[in-house]
Amino acid sequence: MRSNRRGLSLYWLFEHKRYLCSIPLLLVLVAVVLSACTQSSPTTTSNVDQSTPEATVHSMYDAFSRGDIQSLQAVLDMEAEENKLLVSGFKAGLAAGASSSIVVVEVQIISNDGKIAKVHTRVEQKLLLKAQVISEGISGEWLTLVKKNGQWYVRGKSEPLSP
Repeated sequence: MRSNRRGLSLYWLFEHKRYLCSIPLLLVLVAVVLSACTQSSPTTTSNVDQSTPEATVHSMYDAFSRGDIQSLQAVLDMEAEENKLLVSGFKAGLAAGASSSIVVVEVQIISNDGKIAKVHTRVEQKLLLKAQVISEGISGEWLTLVKKNGQWYVRGKSEPLSP
């Protein structure tokens, strides 16, 4: 079943988990998708590539799809408060039985000065709760990435840049 929620993105969902309590279906999603320490996740970040902003974005969405908390933390700038909340929410969701399937459709570099990059992503995603599809579609996000010690990290969401 196809959902009309094209604007719903994983990043927004995990970042705004406090709003999910008012919507019964999403409350269940929070319990299932937002944080799963109890589920086993890979203990290696060998699937993480932070050599470029594009590779880092792909690694982030791959970590979401695999339910790999360690890899997700590896690509996020964990100094950013929103990323701490994102990981916490992701763990809770996993514990509740939520999962996702994400295919990166496009990563467009908007700006990159070698230290900070602004990108626009488009992903095709399917959110599942206990193996039942609750939302699917294509959505986009604007992200800021920072380069530290030769590796790129997702700092968080950014505002769309005007043409």
